[in-house]
Formats: sequence, C-alpha cells, structure tokens
Amino acid sequence: MKKDEKDNQPLSPAQVWKNASKLLKQKKPPAGKEQKKPSDYSYLNTLLTYQSKKIEEFQSEELFFYNKKEQIDNALRFYDTVYEEFCPKEKIINFPTYFPTEKLVNFELEEIYFRLDLDTLFYIFYTQVNTIYQYYAIKALKQRSWRFHSKYATWFQRLEEPRYITEDYEQGSYLFFDYDTTWQIRKKCDFTFEYKYLENTEF
Repeated sequence: MKKDEKDNQPLSPAQVWKNASKLLKQKKPPAGKEQKKPSDYSYLNTLLTYQSKKIEEFQSEELFFYNKKEQIDNALRFYDTVYEEFCPKEKIINFPTYFPTEKLVNFELEEIYFRLDLDTLFYIFYTQVNTIYQYYAIKALKQRSWRFHSKYATWFQRLEEPRYITEDYEQGSYLFFDYDTTWQIRKKCDFTFEYKYLENTEF
C-alpha cells in the first residue's frame, strides 16, 4: 500500500487517542504565564488517618460512630436542660394593677361599631373573620350604604344614581374600598355591578 493511500485511511479509536495524547504532551503554556497548580487534597488524608486511629481506639467502626452519636445526644440534653432552667414554658409576668386584664366591654356591644370610622370597620371586617366583631362591622357598613361584591370580595358604595338599571345589573360610578393594594377608598367609573354578586343578607 502506498504512503498516500495509507494516510487517507480512517484512524482507529486507539490511534485517535494516541495522537491526542501526543498533542497534549507537546502543548506548552504561553510564555510569561504560570501553570495552574493542582488542587491540594492532602488534608483529606490527614482526616482519614485521624478517623482511622479513632476507629482503632474504639476497636470497631460501629462502636466509633455510636460514641459520636452519644456525644451529640448528651449535648442536646444539656441544651434542653439549660432551656428549661432559664426559659420556663409558662412565663410569669407581674403587670401593674392598673393594667386591664380583660377585653374592653365596649367592643362586645353593637352600638360602638356605628361610631367607628370606615377604616376601622374595614379592618375589622377583613381581619376578624367569622366572629361577632365582623358581624357588627357588616351591619355598620350596610347602615352607611356600603354593599359587598361577593366576586371581588370588595365593598362598594354608589357615588351617584346609576345611569343604567336593569333586572340583572346596574351601571354607574362607585366608591370601593381597595383592601388588596392601597387600603384606601377609590373611585370606579362605568362599573357594572351584577346583582347576582350582591350580598344582600338582611340582618
């Protein structure tokens, strides 16, 4: 076989790897640049040697790790004891005698809610869910002509007489309480209030 024909023959995998290794050996780092030092993992040998000695002291690997677990358990028991000693579960605090010890009776009475401002009523409604306080807040809001939209979970009040009123909806300008973003009363024009979303429970 001629030399040219031999050169055109595909190389075997073994020859490819052999040629690649030759190229890597010939490749030198650029002048003026130092070769990166290989990572030093010698400390691992030190750790392994230390652990091997400790295992020999305890005669078996199982006994060595059991001893470690026992040390950890003892430490945890110590911290539990310290916590119980200095941080009792039942904190005994002696308040001055003039501090109130019970809830204000006024908030148990319905009449007080009709004198609260709107911001307080909305706060009670959205935070005191399924309580008598929420019930009283609802009554006070409805007494001030606010109506609840069940789809948007938002209170609305007519700003003016609706421009359109049908059996199913009304359309016009409204005030609404934006509890989700600004916690403010805002204006909504050309809003269609569908009656199927109007919460109209009579109290």
